[in-house]
Amino acid sequence: MTPNTRRHSEALAFLRTLVLSDRVAQDPLTDVEQPSEADLERMGRRLRQGKRWTELLPGLARLSLEQDEGATYNLRIVKRGDVPGVRVVRSDEAGTEEVMTVLKVNELEQYKFGLKDLAAQLGLNQYETRALVFLLGLTEGKKCFKEMRIGRSPFKRYSHEALRQLREAKAAGRVSEGKLALSQQNRPRRSAA
Repeated sequence: MTPNTRRHSEALAFLRTLVLSDRVAQDPLTDVEQPSEADLERMGRRLRQGKRWTELLPGLARLSLEQDEGATYNLRIVKRGDVPGVRVVRSDEAGTEEVMTVLKVNELEQYKFGLKDLAAQLGLNQYETRALVFLLGLTEGKKCFKEMRIGRSPFKRYSHEALRQLREAKAAGRVSEGKLALSQQNRPRRSAA
């Protein structure tokens, strides 16, 4: 944090991310403004003076994130002191009309992968990936697959859970089994054409 050093600029850039994250954590529904250079310098001075980061960034201090396989995060909401009780609800759950605040999660983050992305992650071609998807029935479950429409165009998207199951199937050597199952499923269509 020493002024006029390259490390100082890197520290301020890192601090900017923390301050923005803190502001979002304090109130996720507000429009967050970028902190000014003066705000960042002030925060840096307080840190150098020995102030605890939990006092300076109370929004981040309240969060508890646990990393799981891949880029999946679990959010644990903990009741402390006189804070009112909180629980996470799905939009299709009964009683959601009584919910005070709903934070919509971007579905593109939950269903992050297209077939081409999955194939690249698995080190397979798209046909082999499609065969494994068919074999495992991944397009049938809400946890693994969602077809989204943007305008009139449909986009088939897969989740991290789908990627996990596909990795397990590939490791178990089920690619040829999937190709056989997919070719047998496609065979009646070819003879009808």
